[in-house]
Amino acid sequence: MVTNTYEVLTPAGAIERLIDKVRSSDLHKGTENSLIAKLESAIKSLERGKDNAAVNKLGAFVNEVDAQSGKKINADDACDLITDAQRIIVAINSRCY
Repeated sequence: MVTNTYEVLTPAGAIERLIDKVRSSDLHKGTENSLIAKLESAIKSLERGKDNAAVNKLGAFVNEVDAQSGKKINADDACDLITDAQRIIVAINSRCY
């Protein structure tokens, strides 16, 4: 018998995980700080019930990572960060109230 275990995260919890991933990516401090500021701002927007603002901040994160891919951010790391952020955006946009 095979047992699968799944962990369900809130969008804010998923963003916290993304912050951890950014911190462990060994980025230049200025780049790291800029990315984390966008992610922390997205969490604050979610806490205020401002889902659209959170999605916009995550979009800004994606744009910055994309712009720095192959430059200040390793291309493989950038792809992972973008994929995670896009999944969070989909989760936020899929929420039912």
